[in-house]
Amino acid sequence: MQEIHDIHAFYTQVSELLLDDRFRQLKQQKTFNIFDVLKIARTEIRHSNMLAWLLDPNEDHGLGSRVLNELILMLIRDGHIHTTGADRFLLAKYEDVTIYRERKYIDILIESVKDRFVICIENKIDTKDHSNQLNKYDTSVNEDYPNYQKVFLYLTPGGEFPTEETNSCWACIDYGSISDCIEKATRNAPINEKVRDFIAYYQEVLRREIMDGDKKIQEFCREIYRQNKAVLDMIYEYRPDNVQNISDIVVEWLKEKDCSGEILFSDYEKNQSKCFHRFRHALLDKVVHEALGETKENRKSGWRGKNPYFYEIVLSTNNNGNVTYGLKLSFCRDNLTEDQEKALGEIYTDIENKAVGTWKDFKCTALKSLEIKNTDVALEDEDTLKQEIFKNLNDAWGKLQKKVTAMADKRNIRC
Repeated sequence: MQEIHDIHAFYTQVSELLLDDRFRQLKQQKTFNIFDVLKIARTEIRHSNMLAWLLDPNEDHGLGSRVLNELILMLIRDGHIHTTGADRFLLAKYEDVTIYRERKYIDILIESVKDRFVICIENKIDTKDHSNQLNKYDTSVNEDYPNYQKVFLYLTPGGEFPTEETNSCWACIDYGSISDCIEKATRNAPINEKVRDFIAYYQEVLRREIMDGDKKIQEFCREIYRQNKAVLDMIYEYRPDNVQNISDIVVEWLKEKDCSGEILFSDYEKNQSKCFHRFRHALLDKVVHEALGETKENRKSGWRGKNPYFYEIVLSTNNNGNVTYGLKLSFCRDNLTEDQEKALGEIYTDIENKAVGTWKDFKCTALKSLEIKNTDVALEDEDTLKQEIFKNLNDAWGKLQKKVTAMADKRNIRC
């Protein structure tokens, strides 16, 4: 594919792309799927109904407790159910499990009176948590199930964090993990062919609509891209992308802070994307090092390193099409020993002045997601928008660092 040197070459190659039979066939890639016919491929309540059906050992799918068992095993493997309390789940027969839908507004509630555990699932696809709902659910479940082992799951397409601060520990899981559980549970299971087809339709919808997309379509698109790289790169370069535009402003703020020595950003640029930026700080580095010592290579972590914490600025687009951004401090438990986990939890407790509860990725939110109203219009006056974003990030950074400094002072640690 030759490079595009002038406007005539650009239009010629765009025409060739539009006339390419493979490109036109993309419109015909969609095959029959009952979830598409019913127009519920991205409908939250329908996915909750489907998951509740699959997880219920008493339903007529013929899978028994296979899907629920795979979910439990996944939660234990990923550390969302701590190994010290895992025996209650591993030894459970699931004979008396009851699945509730929308009980006290909780999307899915899994209850076992005999084995005394309860699993609470809040399902979010195209919406976010709001109105302090997770804390309300936590309070309700703790009141209704005293002395039960409790697991709180926040299910989203990509395993995103809740947008609001929570008093309890909501484990963030993604639909990819759920799909894997379904796949393992149905593999070689002696179930009716109609049920198998129905579940296969659902898995296809998860791959195409909720997760990363169908692999065949991905390969098809990659081939078209390889043959039309120059023209597609140019189209992509000039596409409207408000998240990227706001992300560029955030990076300016980070580089200013890094140059002034306030944060450590440049060394961690591999841990970035347009939707999140991660950085560290010398004082917290010192606190964590003294508390934990050297940690093993964090191969399982998306952070791709030894770091058990990062400050994060997370950006996204909300339902109104506007960009939101927020600042938080996140801790990661991957590959830590039990003593190191405890030490990291104590650091979190000292910063937030509250108990950690069941282990999860602890986070301290300094700046709840702020919406940039009318983002398209706001970007027309980029200088004013930059000043606003810088002010908000500076305020949030100061607030968070005040907590971290107080924690370090308590431990008699100085930079």
